Amino acid sequence: MNQIFMLSVPKHSCVLPDLALAFNLSEDPTPLRPLLVTDGECSTYALDAINATVVRALLAGAVGDSNATRYGVQDLEKVPCTEFAYDTTNYESTASTQWNLVCDRAHLPSLVFTLSSVGSAIGTVLLGMLSDRIGRKPAFIVTVFVATVFGLSSILVTNFIAFTFLRFVNASVMPQIFQLPYIILLELVGPKQRTLMLGVCCVSWTVGLCILPLVAYLSRSWILLGLICSACAVPNLFYYKLIPESPRWLLSQNRIKDTMTILQRIAKTNGVEEPEDLASDLVKVQKKISEEKKIAESSMLDLFRKARIRRNILIITISWVANSCAYYGLHINVTNMSVNEFLNFFLLGLVEFPASVVGWWTMEYFGRRWSNVALQLLVSGACFASCFIPTEAAVASLTASLVAKFACAASFMIMYQQAAEVMPTPLRSFALGASSAFSSAFSICMPYIIFLVSDFPFRHLRARARHITVKNEH
Repeated sequence: MNQIFMLSVPKHSCVLPDLALAFNLSEDPTPLRPLLVTDGECSTYALDAINATVVRALLAGAVGDSNATRYGVQDLEKVPCTEFAYDTTNYESTASTQWNLVCDRAHLPSLVFTLSSVGSAIGTVLLGMLSDRIGRKPAFIVTVFVATVFGLSSILVTNFIAFTFLRFVNASVMPQIFQLPYIILLELVGPKQRTLMLGVCCVSWTVGLCILPLVAYLSRSWILLGLICSACAVPNLFYYKLIPESPRWLLSQNRIKDTMTILQRIAKTNGVEEPEDLASDLVKVQKKISEEKKIAESSMLDLFRKARIRRNILIITISWVANSCAYYGLHINVTNMSVNEFLNFFLLGLVEFPASVVGWWTMEYFGRRWSNVALQLLVSGACFASCFIPTEAAVASLTASLVAKFACAASFMIMYQQAAEVMPTPLRSFALGASSAFSSAFSICMPYIIFLVSDFPFRHLRARARHITVKNEH
C-alpha cells in the first residue's frame, strides 16, 4: 500500500528555457508559457527556433492564438520537455519525480503496480507450499526477512529497473505476511475463538491503513516513507522465540511430542491445568489430520475430482478475485479522486473499523455464505453507481467509494474465515495461497485500468457485477 504514495505523481510543468538570459531580455518570460508549452506540459518549442523579435513581441502581450499566428509561433518546431518542475505541496520527492515518470513515461508507475501484483501471485503460491512443508513459523520469518531486505534495498537504488525488480520481490511476500500469522492464530485456538482472532488481525491491518497516510503526509519524501515502512517489519524478526509453531501443523507432521510441549506452555501461561488425557486426544486428532493429509498427497487432478473441494475452492477463489479487484482498485484510485489523496486514503482505511464489526456480527448471526453474498452485492452496487456520478461531485463520488470499501472490507473478513474453515488442515495454507494468487493475477490489470481511465467519467470502471453474478449462481 505504501507504493501508492511512493509513486504518486504531483502536478508538474515543463521547465522553460531561461529566455530572458538567452535573448538578453529583462522582462519576465512567464507570459510565454501559454504559447510555448503544449500537449499537457509534455512538449515545448525549440529554443533555437525562437528569435529575439518573436520573444519581445510575445512579451509585449502577444499571448493569444491570433497573435501566435501573427508572429509565426504556430510554425515553430515542438520538442519533448527534458526537465520538469513538480508541485511540492504534498511531497518533496516521490519515485515518480526522481525518475520523471510523466508524459511518455507516465505508464511506468502502473507497470510497477502490475509487476507487484505478478510478484504477489507467484509468492503466495510458493510461500503457501513452503509453509505447508517447513512450518508456518519458519515461513513467516522468511517473509519478514525478504520484506525487510528488499524493501530497504528498493529505496536505496538509483536505477528505475532495479527499483522495479526489488519491488517485485518485495511484493511477493506481502500477502503471506498477513496470512501466515492469521493461520497460526487460527490453528492455535478452538472454533469459538476463531472469529475473535480474525477480528484482531483485521483491526491491526486497519490501524496500519489509517496510520500510513499520516506517515506519508509527515515524511513528504518517498525514501523516508520507504525506510519507515521497511523498518516496521524488523521487530518481527525478534519474535521468533515468542511465536509458537502451529500445533495442527506439528500434528500433521506426526510431531506429537512438540505439540504437547506447546500446549503445555499455553496452559501454563493461561493458568489452566493440563488435561489428563491430552496425549490420547492428540493421537486422535493426529489420525484425523493424517486422513486429511492423504488428500493433500494426491495429485492436483485427483484433488479437483472431489466435487466438494472443487466447489469450495472455486467459490472461494471467485469471491477472493472479486473482492481484491475492488479493494485494490479503490485504493489505487485515491490519487485520481477529488479532495486530498491523504484524506481519501485515511477515510478508506477508517471505514474498515465499522466494517469489521458488521462483518463479525453478520457472519455470527446470519452465517458466512449469505452474509458474504449480500455484502459483495453492496460492493457491486456502490461501484456501479459511482460510474454515473459526475467528476465535479467530489463528495458523492467519495461517499460511493466509502460504501464500496466498507462492504468490501466486511466481506473480506467473512471470506477469510469461511475459506479457512472449509479447507482441511494440510491444504489450508496452500488453498488460501492459491486463491490469493488468483486474485493477484486478476488484479494485474487494475493499475493500467486506473491509469487509462483517470480522466474518464466512469472513474472506478467496475466489472465486478459480472463476478458476483457468477458467484451467486454457484
